[in-house]
Amino acid sequence: MSLRTLLIGLMLLLPITGVYSTESTASSGTDPASTGIEQPGVQSALVGRNWQLVEILSMDDRVDKPEDRSLYTLELKADGTVLVRADCNRGSGSWTSSAPGKLEFGPIASTRAQCPPGSLHDRYLAQFVWIRSYIVKNGHLFLATMADGSIIEFEPVQLPIVATVLDEEVRTDDPGEMQEFILSRLFDRYAEQQGIEVTDAELDAYLESTRRGMRARGLTAENELTPEEAAEAEQMRRDMGRSMIHQWELNRALYRQYGGRIIYQQLGPEPLDAYRQYLEERQAAGDFEIHRKDFREAFWRYFTTDSMHDFIEPGSEEEAGAFSIPSWSDNAAAPTTSRPAADDAGTPAGYNNGGPMNWEVTGVASGLHLRAQASTSGEILTTYQAGTILDNLGFGKAENRVWCYVQRFGGGPVGYVVADYLKPAVVPDGSVPVGPETTSPRAGKGQFDATGKIPCAQYAGQPTVQCDFGVARQSGGLATVVVTKPDGMKRAIFFRLGIPAGADTSQADGYGEFRYEKEGDLHLIRTGEERYEILDAVVTGG
Repeated sequence: MSLRTLLIGLMLLLPITGVYSTESTASSGTDPASTGIEQPGVQSALVGRNWQLVEILSMDDRVDKPEDRSLYTLELKADGTVLVRADCNRGSGSWTSSAPGKLEFGPIASTRAQCPPGSLHDRYLAQFVWIRSYIVKNGHLFLATMADGSIIEFEPVQLPIVATVLDEEVRTDDPGEMQEFILSRLFDRYAEQQGIEVTDAELDAYLESTRRGMRARGLTAENELTPEEAAEAEQMRRDMGRSMIHQWELNRALYRQYGGRIIYQQLGPEPLDAYRQYLEERQAAGDFEIHRKDFREAFWRYFTTDSMHDFIEPGSEEEAGAFSIPSWSDNAAAPTTSRPAADDAGTPAGYNNGGPMNWEVTGVASGLHLRAQASTSGEILTTYQAGTILDNLGFGKAENRVWCYVQRFGGGPVGYVVADYLKPAVVPDGSVPVGPETTSPRAGKGQFDATGKIPCAQYAGQPTVQCDFGVARQSGGLATVVVTKPDGMKRAIFFRLGIPAGADTSQADGYGEFRYEKEGDLHLIRTGEERYEILDAVVTGG
């Protein structure tokens, strides 16, 4: 028996009591205990921390170490979700801990970009389905798997303190994350000082305006939702509505206090000069300080670079009425701008912010270039023809244009395209899938919308048998189907736009290729040697 094998065996037998570390690495500098989670041991050991991979050690003495540890990360959230980076891909899923020392993960849904040769992407993601326990020792996190008997070692990410805001430390290596944190803290306090609070009457007016707009565009797919789906969609609309109303009232208050120029934004007018003046005052008052010069420059660039924005004409009637009556009010006047509406060019919002989950390329004869940078001079990675479906990963502005961050549906390089040639992808029932995606986390927790049996086979040449399944569904053809294989292990299959988009993988199947074909209303799916037959009705609930 080798030393490494002995180490693994000893670690699996170690008692859990007394090994928790209470050191916090939360990005805000806040102690994780403030989150109020029950299980303090699990909380202090896992939640609110950022971990990066040190090595994967197997019982056969195989050791895999990343060349760059920062490319393989793990973050467990207090709400039961987990964020994963695996080299060039990012993923999310769910986690549960029934007791200190116990840990399991649900299916991890990730982007499917082709990472460089030598990447540990596949091997790293393959571990999560097998993980059953953990310990924290000497500040490092060790995850233990069943079946293959691997130990995955992580070290805490010691993020630098780059800023302080209202006496809170901001720890991050991302200037965008720092900016978002500072703005949210300052604007939340300003809203509280101004007594800004969304009323039920305002929210009802917003929701009715949204429904009228959908009816006017002939979008009636919601009429066919199940009661559970309808309730979920309604809650998402209410949450989005409350956020949009709150932001509009905040913008109005700032504009009335400071005045200045107003810019167009996808969610409504934004008082850019008022933002800048308010932030300059707060900085001078000591409410926030940015310690790094490059982060400081990045923070202020949005507020000081006019070329990044489209301004409403100063002194125009449109400027005068920008914050008089909200657009969802019955008394709102028709817009006077000639600027294209969001529906004409596609709403440039990431799916996690309520935008469409997928775009369709449109209006290009010679193809739409995917570029490595958000610039017309950026390297061309590939070209998409009209009709190509893309995953919506976010957006930004550069060179006075809106750029969308995308990846081809089903996998491929990740990069930027001009938003002018995109429209929201529509599924056959006429609906537009919008985020955030909820099926993977719910499926990982066993929160299924339906259960039953489907034909499946685990090995090549094996006759199909009836396998138990559970499915978590979302409107727009989104679903996660979890199948219990004949050996008792589980396989998660992900659907987007009603199409099989991938499956979770494990070492047991050798990272087999995922492929499918369609016969009528039946999806014939293969992942490695495994075969599954899934009807459209399983995915859509028909």
